[in-house]
Amino acid sequence: MGLKSGQSEDLVLRGFSRIPQEVHYYVMCEAVSGITSRTEKIIETVLTCKFIHPSIEVSARQFSFLVNKKPSDVLTLQYQPLALKNTCLLPLDLMLDLEQPFLVCDEDQQPLPDGQPVRVDVGETCHLYVAFDPAYELDFKSWKKEKILNIDMVRGHPFVERIVLRGEVHFPNLQIQPSSLEFGCIVAGTKEVRSLEMTNCSSLPVEYHWAFHSKSQVYRLRYELFPPKFQPKPPKEKRASLDSSVSRRRRFRIRKEEPLTALKESRDPAQSSGAEVPPESRGRYYIPVGLVGVKSTMDVMHTPLEVEEVLSIVPLSGVLQPGESQQVSFTFSSGFNTTSNVTVLCHVEGGPTYEVLVTGETSCVSYSLSPREIDCGSQMFNEIHHSKVTLENTCRSEFSWVLNLSSADQHLPGVFLVNPTTGSIAPGEKQVLEFSYMLGLPGAFTRTYQLKVGDLDPENICLRGEASFPMICMNLPWNIKENEKDEKSLTQFIKPVQEHSQRKKSVVRKKIQSLKTGILKSQTRKTQTAKSLSLKTGNLNPDVLDSGIAS
Repeated sequence: MGLKSGQSEDLVLRGFSRIPQEVHYYVMCEAVSGITSRTEKIIETVLTCKFIHPSIEVSARQFSFLVNKKPSDVLTLQYQPLALKNTCLLPLDLMLDLEQPFLVCDEDQQPLPDGQPVRVDVGETCHLYVAFDPAYELDFKSWKKEKILNIDMVRGHPFVERIVLRGEVHFPNLQIQPSSLEFGCIVAGTKEVRSLEMTNCSSLPVEYHWAFHSKSQVYRLRYELFPPKFQPKPPKEKRASLDSSVSRRRRFRIRKEEPLTALKESRDPAQSSGAEVPPESRGRYYIPVGLVGVKSTMDVMHTPLEVEEVLSIVPLSGVLQPGESQQVSFTFSSGFNTTSNVTVLCHVEGGPTYEVLVTGETSCVSYSLSPREIDCGSQMFNEIHHSKVTLENTCRSEFSWVLNLSSADQHLPGVFLVNPTTGSIAPGEKQVLEFSYMLGLPGAFTRTYQLKVGDLDPENICLRGEASFPMICMNLPWNIKENEKDEKSLTQFIKPVQEHSQRKKSVVRKKIQSLKTGILKSQTRKTQTAKSLSLKTGNLNPDVLDSGIAS
């Protein structure tokens, strides 16, 4: 720089160090003569600078807050003192950075303004408060938070003091497993029970009670009826004597084209289970069992029902100590076709309200049976024949079924077997029942099987037909005793007939034994074979029928 006579100039000396240390330095000022370019030292200054590490002394490096919220307590700010002492040789401007739910307050427990530093002179101590807000989360569920209080002592300095803050708030809480219950579809008039477990996961006693949400929906479904797919053939007059009164009434109802009348005459399955049915609802929505062509739909909502009519909870209320568990049972039942979507609320005194979704459906048992009456026609009495009946589940729940031969027909001649005789059918599925029979004796026959589906009344399946056997007509004289020519001819005819009869007897025995052991081993019965009519060879006198046909 150039200085004129009497002129002055200010100089600024800057220093920096990355580590704490004490530095000694020399500054020398020289004057330069313009004529001779010769330098001359005129000033020499010794500089000393001590670089220090900023430091403060804190009263605690970790703060913990614990609040147990009882039903009668009011949540307020919780305070703990914090002292900061300047232990370095320079005054410090402290910047304190902290997030919710924690706050830094001054000596009067008032929150510090954001972005304003706290001035602490050398050797002085600053008294503050750390505050915790337990009402930061208001869902009444126990929660924990952990934050860091950062103290920046010098702007731009890499060293930052850190203090750990932890806060916990405990409410009366429960742990409920599972959070939802699905009953699926059950048979109307029956009960299904599901359970869940409640555990007191808090450090406080829990007082609870269960209630149903006002928006819970339980609807009774109504059926939509469709015309039958076919009309069964009316029974022949000559076989009317073989039908029981029940079978005649059942065929009459199927033949009628007024399904509403049949609905009124049918019995509601809810009555069989002991459930009380309102008078206005009896016979209105129930589908006669086995009515072919009648189907139900789950899409048609009808009468809304009270939730208490289909769902019950045990226990409804109680108290759980810390760590204690309890089973809660939900019983789902209904005597009607219903669909339920229920939200159950568990209210905790001084705590949250838990929701459990409960869904389920009930369905009255209905099925279709085709055909119900099997016309076997004319069959050979000594051969095995087969027929099939299809049983279809037309309701929304699975049901079990059993098929047995009528007790009145068990001792009649012939072998009648069916496969299978019991089982269960899922919704919309079908089961084919295979009937195998050998008649044994000629003549008209009828057999009745009773089909029992669920708790419904038995349904009859009838097999009807006629057993026939080979016959021939022979024009023989009424008296051949003294006719030598006719006696000789009859003797020649009888021998092959007797041999053929013996072979037929052997074939019948083999077929009956094969049917017993091969087709359905579990349901064999004693085979009754046909008694063949044989000619007497001793006196050569054949038996002559009234019609003139000799056998």
